[in-house]
Order: sequence, then structure tokens, then C-alpha cells
Amino acid sequence: MRTRNIIIGAVVLLLAGGLTYWRLSRPRLSPEEQIRALIVRGEKAIERKDVGDIMGCVSADYHDSVGLTNLDIRRVAIGLARSQSAVEVDLRQLRFEVHGSEGVVHAVVHLYITGEQNREVQGAVDLQVRPERGGWKVVSSDGWQGWTEQAL
Repeated sequence: MRTRNIIIGAVVLLLAGGLTYWRLSRPRLSPEEQIRALIVRGEKAIERKDVGDIMGCVSADYHDSVGLTNLDIRRVAIGLARSQSAVEVDLRQLRFEVHGSEGVVHAVVHLYITGEQNREVQGAVDLQVRPERGGWKVVSSDGWQGWTEQAL
């Protein structure tokens, strides 16, 4: 019985040590790389019309200059998901500014909307991001509110 407990303890220690080594040895992404991953996740979520994944990119504290909150963004995402149109997102002129625990993403966004009526709209967008539990999230944005509402 004692030998069995020693073996179980040794296996547990080996597994814990291996897990710790794996977590510490894997490469850490820079803030810019983490923000780029956030942007790619958001872009793909919009194209898939996946409300959960879209909202996973948005901070619970989201609030922008026109007064939209996280709940408003959820409503926009639900409206997108319910629409019959397909959406393709193309980000151009992507630039990042990271200052400690805050960042800004500047981009020119092209939306290609196909369905009953094909449309293409574009505009400059600024996203304010910060690290939160679960990674970087969008906490505010400017530039998209006018032209995307017309498109969708």
C-alpha cells in the first residue's frame, strides 16, 4: 500500500512538473501579436456571424463616443447573425500602437456584403484595446458607427 502511494505521488509530481515546464517554455506572444490575434478572431467571427465569438472580442466595459455599450454591440451582432447576407471583412492599412496596458488599432475596413443586394462599404476605424481576463478586448471604437449601420 505504501509503495502504491509513493508511485502515485511520483506520477502526480512528474505530471505537475511537466505541465509547469510546458507552460513556462512555450513562447510568449508580444502585446502586438496578441492584439493581432484578437483582430483576426474578430474578423473571422464577423464573417461567420458568430455572436458568441464576436462578443468574446468585446469588453464587458465597452463604451464608445456615441454612447454604445456592450449590450448595443451584442444587438448589432445578433442583427448581423439574423441577416441573410454574407459578409466578408478585409482590413487594410492595419497599424498598432501599444503603450503598456493600452493599445489602439487603426485600420481601413472594407465590408463586402452579398445577398439580395450586393454592397461594398469602407471606412477608417480605431479600436481601443486592453488586456483583460481571457486576453485583449476591444473597450471602445470609433469610425464604424455611421457607415456600417447603412450597410447592414
